[in-house]
Amino acid sequence: TAYGALLYSQSEQFKHSEKSSPEALEVNKPTKFSTFKHNLSNFFKSII
Repeated sequence: TAYGALLYSQSEQFKHSEKSSPEALEVNKPTKFSTFKHNLSNFFKSII
């Protein structure tokens, strides 16, 4: 499904950035997470 693909791509990007820069991730974690939640809510709005 599109939802599964979205979640998969998000988690893949997250894992990739985690591997490339753990220190930067620690700083960006709240921002990344809020962006993820924002994208998710927009995604649900577009479905409904």
